Amino acid sequence: MNTTKHSTWRTCGLPVLILAVVVVGIIVIRIGGWLYFRSIPCPPGAEVCLEFDVEGNPTLGNPVYLLVGLETRRDSMVESDIWFHIPEGVEILDGQQEFRTTIIPEQQTVERILIRTSQPGEWAISVLAKSVDYGEVLDEKVLYIISTETDAQVSEKATPNHWYPPNMASGYVPQETGGRYSSKLSVQGEPSLNQEFKILYSVTASQNEPMAQIGIILPFQGWEIVNLQKPSDDLNIQTRMGGLAEEFWSGQLHSNQTITITETLKISDVGQGGVYGYIRSGEDGEDGGIIITQMVTDGLYFKINKLVGTYHSIPKREAP
Repeated sequence: MNTTKHSTWRTCGLPVLILAVVVVGIIVIRIGGWLYFRSIPCPPGAEVCLEFDVEGNPTLGNPVYLLVGLETRRDSMVESDIWFHIPEGVEILDGQQEFRTTIIPEQQTVERILIRTSQPGEWAISVLAKSVDYGEVLDEKVLYIISTETDAQVSEKATPNHWYPPNMASGYVPQETGGRYSSKLSVQGEPSLNQEFKILYSVTASQNEPMAQIGIILPFQGWEIVNLQKPSDDLNIQTRMGGLAEEFWSGQLHSNQTITITETLKISDVGQGGVYGYIRSGEDGEDGGIIITQMVTDGLYFKINKLVGTYHSIPKREAP
């Protein structure tokens, strides 16, 4: 793991080949596989000071440790309540979200909990130390984690991302359809800031689907639909907003029939996140109702800044 922190991003997941690296004036030492901090910035007389880091590569679903180093500048032992803010989209696998710990003068106390991200997105995770007697916050730190299936980044500053509000899931994990459909999500043109390009989503059914819905899910904001090409003149495209922008077609899909939605788009603000193609289908249930299933079948992950735009396919999970 490359644990060198910069004022911008560091990329996680590199092999552990170093014993000590400088981290914004803090030295991080690894001995026998255990990570701890030294020289935690702490003014004279401070009751509790803390430092915060991630051990491991926080790609989507990969367990990592949140590590907290605690010191006191008092002459006697200090008890402090430690509390983690863990947003939805992040799960605690081992350890407590809130606990009490004892900090000994001239020693460092290191606590850790095991977490993993369960949804792609950028997550703000904070930890704070509170006074046992009065409940006031003595020190607090925040880390920003961007997590996808292929990439992970950790920073002390939020990345400029104007496509989603903070702590909002920025996507899904596509899955194989098990042969029921074949699908493809593709790009025509070069996505970059304020330049038009196209996204195409094509779906072919291997059997008759009496109730089908095929759609494209775009980032929540910062994307403009310039033009929408309908699959055919007698089929309707609808638009709805709610969490993510969504364009979809509804109708009856016959065996070997292909439906293609083509959107001409323009990105008006910097950010990163996914564009997804999905299929919903309805089947008659045993109780006379309709059973709705949904599959996100394809995904493309975009990163757009003021100078350049990039994208790549998001790996699929196996069919359920």
